[in-house]
Formats: sequence, structure tokens, C-alpha cells
Amino acid sequence: MSEHNTDALKNWFIVLPFIFILCLFIVLFAFVNLESLSIEQRLNYRTQSLTSIGSIFVAIALFMNAFYIAKHLETINRTAKLALINAQSLAVQQITACFSQSIKQLGNDKITVRLGAIYTLERIAKEYPKDHWTIIEILTAFVRENTTLKLEEIGKKKKVIKIGTDIQAALTVIGQHNSKYQLETHQRSLNHIDIRDADLHQANLQGTSLISANLQGVVFIGANLQSAFLISANLQGAVLTDANLQGAVLMGANLEMANLQGADMTGARYLTSEQIELAIGDRNTILPENLARPKHWQ
Repeated sequence: MSEHNTDALKNWFIVLPFIFILCLFIVLFAFVNLESLSIEQRLNYRTQSLTSIGSIFVAIALFMNAFYIAKHLETINRTAKLALINAQSLAVQQITACFSQSIKQLGNDKITVRLGAIYTLERIAKEYPKDHWTIIEILTAFVRENTTLKLEEIGKKKKVIKIGTDIQAALTVIGQHNSKYQLETHQRSLNHIDIRDADLHQANLQGTSLISANLQGVVFIGANLQSAFLISANLQGAVLTDANLQGAVLMGANLEMANLQGADMTGARYLTSEQIELAIGDRNTILPENLARPKHWQ
């Protein structure tokens, strides 16, 4: 309701009572002055008129009171909406500042600071769905930057070094990714990373690109690797029990001693009998239709 309309309505509420009162007084005195009426009739008409005037007064008072209550509630509602908008704006500013600060802290020399940044980003990803995918991309970039094999290291035997706590934390958050926030054009890229012995059980890595990644001894129990790109990945000794590998691309992947018990490899692409002969499986392992179960799996 605009202020102009509100003022006009107020003016009508002020004028209407006087109009009603004036009309009633005219009717009252018109009846009272009728010579043909007896005194008793005149008194009755006067009483009825006064009663009507009183009723109209009450009705007008109640109506005006209701109007002012409605206006008061409208003002309260407008104030509440404004307060909510201000609160939301402040929250966005705080989250933006927190988000920017966390990204900077990922490059800090202290692991405790990096861990704090990862957990903060995880919380933001859960509370603010629109930022979910952006945070996943940031953390995958963080893992790539800090675990990617250098060219001179590829093919050389190195002492196994356990991955950092911060890398494991980032991988855990990446593995908790909610697919409903991912568009078809989105893809998590973890190519060439070295995350030996990492824990990715129950992780959602559907469609993730892990080309030439060193995944030796990684725990993928119950993980979703559906349509994942594992081309030339080293899965030696990896634990893939009950993992979903439907449609995964396994061209040249090293499956030596990889535990595929209970794994679903329906429609897995570029998988050869030579690869699965080196792996460990059981009667619950589901292979592509073109491959026979190795005898030693019985």
C-alpha cells in the first residue's frame, strides 16, 4: 500500500464518522418534529436513533482500530524484511571473506593452517550449495599441485612416503562430493597424482579423471568409480572390495594384486584378461561380458 493511498484512506476514516453522525441527527430530529407522532412514538424513534448512532460509533471505532493494527503489522513486517536482507548481505560478506582467506591459507607453510582452511572450505561447500563445485575444483587443484609426479620421478623406484594429513583431508572432502551439484561439463581432474596408501573408502569419484595416477595400496572399499578414467593408473595392491567400476576406463591400468572382490566391473572399458589375471577376485566380482573369470579366483 502506497503512502498516498494510505493518507487518502485515513482522511476517509476521519470524514465518514461525521457524515454518518450528521445523517443520523437529521433523521432523528426529522422523526422527533413530526406533529403526527405521539410523544411515546417520538421517544421510541429517538431511542432507536441513539442506539443506531452508538452502534455506528462502535463499528467505526473497531474498523479504525483494525486499520491501524494492520498498518502497524505492515510496518513491523517491512522492518523484519529489511533486517533479513541486511543479515543475509552481512552473511554473504563474511562467507566471501572466509572463502578468500581459506584459499590463501592453503599455501601456508604450517600444516595446521592448511588443515583449518580445508575444513572451512568443507563447511562452506555443505552450507552453500552454489559454491560446492568451486570448492571441489579448488581442492582437486590443491591435491594435484602437491602430489603430482615429476617427470624425472616417473618410472624410478622411490621410498614410499605416506601422504600428508592435509592431502588426505582434501581427498576426503573431494570424495564426499555431491553429484547433484555437478554439471555434465564438469570433471574432477586428478591426473598424474601420487597418493599411495590414501584412504578413499566410500568415496564418490564417479567420472573422475585419474589418468596415470599412482594409486598403489589406496583403499577404495565401497567407492564409486563409475565411469572413472583410470588409463595407465597404477592400482597395484589397491583395495577395491565392493567398489563400483561400472563403465570405468582401465586401458593399461596396473591391477597387479589389486583386490577386486565383490567389485562391479560391468561395462568396464579397455580391460583385458591379462590385467585381471594379475588381480585378486572372487565369485562376487562382476566382470564385463567379454572376459572370463580367472581360474585362481575360484
